[in-house]
Amino acid sequence: DGGVKRTLTGTGTVPTNDGRTVQVTITYVDSLAGTARPASYVTTTVVDVRRARPVLLTQVIQNPADGLRFLGTEVTRVARKKGDQVDAEGLAPRVANFANWQSSPAGLTFHFPEYQLGGAGLRAYTVPWSRARLVLSAYGERLLA
Repeated sequence: DGGVKRTLTGTGTVPTNDGRTVQVTITYVDSLAGTARPASYVTTTVVDVRRARPVLLTQVIQNPADGLRFLGTEVTRVARKKGDQVDAEGLAPRVANFANWQSSPAGLTFHFPEYQLGGAGLRAYTVPWSRARLVLSAYGERLLA
């Protein structure tokens, strides 16, 4: 940043602590002096309490390539129901595109940073369990559903 004043502010929350997993969401804003507007970011983690290890999405879905393709289609469906447009490239079946995820009683929620799906602002979409279960691995089913 060439010595320009930068301010990071953020908030961490624990939306899930169910005895199987502890899940953390961190949202933060990067304000760089002289820029038109601050940039917003989101990051998440899911920890398997019994194993005391982070859980990767590729561990909880059966076939990562097909599973990510399916989840991208489902996120698009949920976004369109809300009236949101989605840039398909942001949902291409790459692990990095789905890095920020968590489970909830409603399903698997995917968080997206600004511009990943097109446009400013953080976004989150929940794929209902009735659909998400179709791609869960046995481990994912035991741990999350």
